[in-house]
Amino acid sequence: MRYHSVDDEQTDVEIGVPVPDGVTGEGTIVAGQLPGGRVIVIVHLGGHDRLSEAYNRIEEWLTAHNGPEGAAWEVYEWIDLSTEPDPSRWPAPSEWRTEIVQPVR
Repeated sequence: MRYHSVDDEQTDVEIGVPVPDGVTGEGTIVAGQLPGGRVIVIVHLGGHDRLSEAYNRIEEWLTAHNGPEGAAWEVYEWIDLSTEPDPSRWPAPSEWRTEIVQPVR
């Protein structure tokens, strides 16, 4: 999940999921690619109600260094996208591992 912008009226978000070869986008769904280059990574363990704590730590680091180079993205390590999603089989939110990847200058 990659949030480019979020406000009260509109959100611009990318969602990365595996798709079969040969499938192309339709309508407003298009193929994309994450940028290469330098990043910082933080892993948050727990529910998303406290994910802002990890983002605050990233912001502190960015303030002390060169700053961001584009939008961060989140990798939900607790969801197996190679199978049909089944929320009843997901671990408790206290066990969720979410990786935040922030491109940097």
